[in-house]
Amino acid sequence: MSYTETVRHELLHTDVRKKCCRETELLLFGWLALASGGEGAGTLKGGPRNPLNRPDAISRISYLAEKVTGAVAADPVETAKMLFSASCKRGVPDASDAELFLRKIGSDCCRAAALRVFFAVAGTVSDPDAAKCYAEIYFDTRELATAYADLLDSFGITSGVSQRRAKFVCYIKRSESLSDFLTVAGLPGESIKFQVAKTVREVSNNANRATNCDIANIEKARARADAETVAIKRLKSRGMFSTLPEPLRAVAELRLEYPEANHAELGAMLIPAVSHSTVSLRMKKIIELSK
Repeated sequence: MSYTETVRHELLHTDVRKKCCRETELLLFGWLALASGGEGAGTLKGGPRNPLNRPDAISRISYLAEKVTGAVAADPVETAKMLFSASCKRGVPDASDAELFLRKIGSDCCRAAALRVFFAVAGTVSDPDAAKCYAEIYFDTRELATAYADLLDSFGITSGVSQRRAKFVCYIKRSESLSDFLTVAGLPGESIKFQVAKTVREVSNNANRATNCDIANIEKARARADAETVAIKRLKSRGMFSTLPEPLRAVAELRLEYPEANHAELGAMLIPAVSHSTVSLRMKKIIELSK
């Protein structure tokens, strides 16, 4: 089972205790069933995202229909369709009815229920350990995608809407926003996975940056030491080494003896000891004299 399927499954088995949230979920499932059945310009028109193609979605609708109506429905899907149609107070519902429904939801708990329903049947999400974190929910109209994005925004969750061929996608790209979304939707356990994965990536990236910096510094110091050694040997070959002032000759001799040492280490070996910058100045003078 993919991670997306795991999340969808968990969302469809989230406990819903409040009557208002049960009604919100049931009505939205009714809208999705109407839309996927071709009755109106809906969000989902058949295919794998048809909620009726998911046994766990059917079980969810049955559970909600019983809780909302107080009786076991002979056809819970038809019950959900009928309830949504009745809420519209007109003929065959279309996408504008679903958009208006989303925008009229007042309480946080019911807005969370709406987020949960649409993602459970039309959403995809990356694995927490993936290099790029994202979640996407597909719609047939920009207005409905925007309404969903506004629901996310009401919880402080950053999202965006873009068109992809004939569909409109509401997307979440930041791991922090994904974590917040899963918490709001009722899956705090899955939210923690994104938080942990983000922390692991940050620690790993910081370690890699530190390692790369250390390697770069080592290579730079090695190149500098090689250039200094070449300059000193050039002075020797020209018979100029013995004419160097004592401070320059002393540091040059240490460089030949300790080719791997850095300037701070060479400075500490001198008597009296000198600073890193003093050694650097002396080496610079040696290189200039060798040219």
